[in-house]
Amino acid sequence: MLKRSLSLLVAMLLLLAPLSALARGASAPSDEDEPVMIHTIELFGFTPPVWGAHPDYELTVPEGQGYYLDFSTWWFYVPETGDVGRIWEDGVFNDPSALYYQDLEIRVYEGYDIADDVSVLIDGSAEYVDSHCWSFNAPLYHVYTVEFGVFAPDFVPGDCDGDQSVTATDAVLALRHAMGLTVLEGAAFLAGDMDANGAVSISDAVIILRMAMGLTE
Repeated sequence: MLKRSLSLLVAMLLLLAPLSALARGASAPSDEDEPVMIHTIELFGFTPPVWGAHPDYELTVPEGQGYYLDFSTWWFYVPETGDVGRIWEDGVFNDPSALYYQDLEIRVYEGYDIADDVSVLIDGSAEYVDSHCWSFNAPLYHVYTVEFGVFAPDFVPGDCDGDQSVTATDAVLALRHAMGLTVLEGAAFLAGDMDANGAVSISDAVIILRMAMGLTE
């Protein structure tokens, strides 16, 4: 009997507790726990692929936003074969049969969420945006750029400065690139890559110098 009375007393106290809290001015949970919705995602510093260039990953987001760029990846897709692959920072855009696109992985800070109607802008425009969606297996929001093709420009082998002749100056430019003192891109890079191995090395600079001196063709 005593145990039953104690059980009833505890139950009554539990029922009266919420009423007591309200009497002291306590309020029901508010909307303060709701996440802040992000309606626009902005990214800046995008560089479209150029033949012979390395991929650029240096995109930024505005300060003070509820999201940040966690990771970015360049991918290639060859329509004729169905081949798909990743391009690392030391890779080169040099396949005319491939289409290239970038996957930008967005994360949100605690207390934020991405709205269903979010707009994504790259350098202030949706021109470079193909699609965007949540990842299936991680709290990541993916932004995919449109696909880009690259095409080899016309060039004269060894003519790194584009003056239509091969001189010692071209050999110096190739050597400076090989030493990391300057960067050859596009037609200049292709002209300096004498052995067509995807890099401009000291060996290429020697070949160009021999051409300039008439020792080889």
